[in-house]
Amino acid sequence: MSRKRSPILAVFFLPFIAAILLGVLLLLVFIIGLPDRLESTFGPASPNLSQSSRYRLGIQLLIQKNDLTTPVDAGGVVTSFEVENGESVPSIIQKLVRDGLISNPGAFRSYLQYTGLDTSLQAGSYRLSPAMTAIEIAHQMQDATPFEVIFSVLAGWRIEEIANSLPSSGLSISPENML
Repeated sequence: MSRKRSPILAVFFLPFIAAILLGVLLLLVFIIGLPDRLESTFGPASPNLSQSSRYRLGIQLLIQKNDLTTPVDAGGVVTSFEVENGESVPSIIQKLVRDGLISNPGAFRSYLQYTGLDTSLQAGSYRLSPAMTAIEIAHQMQDATPFEVIFSVLAGWRIEEIANSLPSSGLSISPENML
């Protein structure tokens, strides 16, 4: 005696298999396109990251994109922010949250790790604002060059002596340009 297959089983089984195949296909498209999407939004990933870390951090960044690309307060005023010599990244992030400059410390940390900026934050004084995005703040903290430099000219100095003192003054004017 031959057994007939149940048509009910085929009706439920085929759509189930089709849904699984469609899900796998969509997942592959997402994974393949993820690096380009991340680079266009957040810049290149650090070359020091493993492939799994790139994907893990990248997915976290996409989920928390608004926290990184939207300022805490669009009308915020510029304030002074200090990073001490040897200060740790978690300590810096806590101070940024305390001062109302970033809203999501986890997203900020993930961004720093993804881009490798966590290894190049510089000690110094910064002029930051809640009107800046977390990404702008991270990049601002890569250069602690002061915006203002006090330059004193001693009474009686000739123009050549003033020009010769420029390289050690912190100003970006060359002696040749001054002369």
